[in-house]
Amino acid sequence: MRYALIDNDGELHVKDAAWPDIARELGEHGTAAVRLAQATPLRGFRGHVSDCGLAMPDIYPRNVIGSLVLFSLEGGIQPYAGPVVITGFATLPVPDVTGLDQDMLDLVRMAHSDVRRALAGNPEPDPAHADEWKPGEWRQWAGEQPELAELVRTGQAPGIRIIRGTDLLGGGL
Repeated sequence: MRYALIDNDGELHVKDAAWPDIARELGEHGTAAVRLAQATPLRGFRGHVSDCGLAMPDIYPRNVIGSLVLFSLEGGIQPYAGPVVITGFATLPVPDVTGLDQDMLDLVRMAHSDVRRALAGNPEPDPAHADEWKPGEWRQWAGEQPELAELVRTGQAPGIRIIRGTDLLGGGL
C-alpha cells in the first residue's frame, strides 16, 4: 500500500508497505486516525499519528510541517506530534485504509510543497501548480501558516473530559 510519511524534520517520504509496518512508523504507543478530506464520494484521505504523541514530547516532538499538511487536507486544527502518515481511505464496501493513488499523492505533495513555501515566506505558490490557486487566495492562505505553525509549536494539547453516564443522561437513572 502506497502512503506518504512526513517525518519530524518535515521531510516527505513516499513508501509502500502493509498496514502493520505503516503503524510501526508512528511508534510503539498506538495510532490515532485523523479524518481528512474526501477525494471522491467513496474515497478520501486519512491521516495517522501516534496516539500518545502529545503526552510524550520527549519521544514524539511536535510535527509542524506534518500538522500543517493535515490542516490543508481538512484535518482538525490542533498540534500533532511524531511522524505523520497519510493514506487513502475507502468508505465502501466497508471502511478501510487504502493506498494513495497517483492523483491523491500529487495532492499530498502539493500541500507539502505549499506549506514549506509559505513558512519560508515565498510570495507565490509553486509554479508547478500555481493555477490551482485563485487570485489572492495564496497570499491569504500563506499568511495564515506562520500563526498556525506557532499554534502547533506552543498550543495546548487537546484535553479529555470524562463524564459519568448518569451525569451525561441528566442523572435520571
